Amino acid sequence: MSGKKTRRNALKAALSVGLVGFSGVSSGAKPDDDRRESPDQIGTGSKKLDLGEVEGMSEREYRNYVEKVRSEDGLEAAKRVNPFYEDGPSTSSTPGGANTVYVDAWNTNLDIVLDDGTHLGDVQCDATLFRSVDAPEGQYHYWFWLNSNSKPNSGPWWWTAKPNSMENGINVIDNDFAVTHYKPKSTVPVREKKYRIGSKIEFGDVGYGTTDTVYKSYGRNQPITTIQGNEGEYRVRWDLGDSSPRYENIALNATVRLRSDRKLEKDSEIPSGLFTWYPTGTMKRTF
Repeated sequence: MSGKKTRRNALKAALSVGLVGFSGVSSGAKPDDDRRESPDQIGTGSKKLDLGEVEGMSEREYRNYVEKVRSEDGLEAAKRVNPFYEDGPSTSSTPGGANTVYVDAWNTNLDIVLDDGTHLGDVQCDATLFRSVDAPEGQYHYWFWLNSNSKPNSGPWWWTAKPNSMENGINVIDNDFAVTHYKPKSTVPVREKKYRIGSKIEFGDVGYGTTDTVYKSYGRNQPITTIQGNEGEYRVRWDLGDSSPRYENIALNATVRLRSDRKLEKDSEIPSGLFTWYPTGTMKRTF
């Protein structure tokens, strides 16, 4: 790839957001009685990103980004972005945990809009790549940590927006990398519960990865693609349906573990044609 794009414009290479919806009332006018009886309307945003074609964040930029999330949305939101994050500047200065190296991170925003131009909200999406410090048994271990956070608008008094679904996933294109583990693995109902999610392996007395992060959400977790092996793919879907609360931020987390004899260095350029990222989100407008 010729030259590095500026990190402040990291996502200009992203594909445009797709929109799906139905015609409806604009957000600035009071609806008549008929329109107030109209069915739910769905807005969708999605992107397909080659992570070698969009610039990630340096370690310093990533630390600052996580701290910004912490100041705006709280400690648990920061831990959903970075599973190694702990409260306080002394422990949050290193993005990776023990025996784990931060490699790169990407974030993008999905703008959820109906066909009539009504903005229902945003889904903030993150993908962070960590690597084991050493290469036990001749291969490095990598972890993709995926995060999606749905932030619906409150809307005027006659309608509300609420999270409907989210997807997040990684397609490993290069056969030098193999998908060896992923989580969540099965469909699980979720309602106001905390879970531990992560991936950790041990070689002798040395451990890699993390299993200490918790998240809270609603709905049903359903992996929709789980292909292990070289050039593997993992995508997970969060179906909120009617169980999700209105005006509530909803989060999705997932992790994918890879193995390769290739070493990706911290803050180095990720080659194109290696990983493809698929963030997607939908919201529902109800009257």
